[in-house]
Amino acid sequence: MDYQVYRFSIKELAENISLFLLLDTAVSCLFYRSWAAFLTGLLLCPFFLKYRREVYKKKRQQQLSEQFLEGMKAVAVSLGAGYSIETAFEDALGELKNIYNQELICKGWFLHPNTYDCGSFVVN
Repeated sequence: MDYQVYRFSIKELAENISLFLLLDTAVSCLFYRSWAAFLTGLLLCPFFLKYRREVYKKKRQQQLSEQFLEGMKAVAVSLGAGYSIETAFEDALGELKNIYNQELICKGWFLHPNTYDCGSFVVN
């Protein structure tokens, strides 16, 4: 997964377009009171979506950094307790799942190299 590229989900895209339309309507009604201003404002939608995509990307990168730091702390604690490195990473993944539930972004970094996560089950 390329963390430098962010793609909106359908829900996020709908929310951001709705937000833009609300802002465009508010600005055109409050300041210009014309449909021409509203229609001209629609030309700014791609720039607004690009800005919002950058905001979401930075937020995801921040979450990724926090989760990775927590995972490395869990690995260090397990290794300090005398567990093997494989067990330490498995324990770290379990700990991250307990902390972050469904919001776990860096899950694949703590799996065994020949393991693939298919959502509800793991394939070796």
